[in-house]
Amino acid sequence: MEFILQPWPWYIGGPIIAIVMLLLIYFGKSFGFSSNFRTICSALGGGKSCDFFSFDWKSQKWNLLFLVGAIIGGFVSVHFFIKRNIPVFTLPFILLTWCLIYGIHHFTTIGPATAGNTQTLLETNDLFTSTNGFGEVIFQGGPMSGIIFFIAVFIGSPAAALYGLAASIFSAEISNLFGEPVEQIHMGLFGFNAVLTAIVFAGTKRIDGFWVLLGVFITVLIDVLFVKTNIFASFGGVLTFPFVLGTWCTLFIKKYTDRFFGI
Repeated sequence: MEFILQPWPWYIGGPIIAIVMLLLIYFGKSFGFSSNFRTICSALGGGKSCDFFSFDWKSQKWNLLFLVGAIIGGFVSVHFFIKRNIPVFTLPFILLTWCLIYGIHHFTTIGPATAGNTQTLLETNDLFTSTNGFGEVIFQGGPMSGIIFFIAVFIGSPAAALYGLAASIFSAEISNLFGEPVEQIHMGLFGFNAVLTAIVFAGTKRIDGFWVLLGVFITVLIDVLFVKTNIFASFGGVLTFPFVLGTWCTLFIKKYTDRFFGI
């Protein structure tokens, strides 16, 4: 049991990741932002020499936008926040992406992206609700992507993966109690922020389970509140902001609980 809960060595995790990526290719799936490589090659004229790159790359412009936000956000995090030991998590990515989307909506003629393949909606059900929350962490819908990402997290930290899976299920129940659309719940749209929060507080101690539960509960409540009020619609949605805000609140509670009660 101890071996399972500890991070796996490279000679075990490496082959598993390679097999997972081969399975993705076999089933015709893409993995997160890596699909942007194909989009970039198509935009640069790769379709003239290879049919694989011959498609309407402009239909993926919003995925490219998230990629730009992630790159700039990562740079800002490393050079301005991590060096100062400030736990900003994905906040720089969120703020930059919000600004980019708001600017494009209000200062260009580019409209919102059209709806994607409806097959993903047909694939959602109670069985895959928990894993779909993992898939949406990397903005990738469908059960296959969720399962693959769960395996990737499990290789690095089995405890984080299992807590994340429980958080995804828990978030689905809470959002359902608040009357959120069942289709969106099944797609994992209320689960990915909870998964991220669970990963932050995951550990092998019993008390870690309490902080995961509290953090996930706060995160999902914030997520539901933002979605119901629709206050971020002009900026492209809530993204991972509920995760950041919920984790901050939980860290604040944990800090002063540790100080006064020694938990």
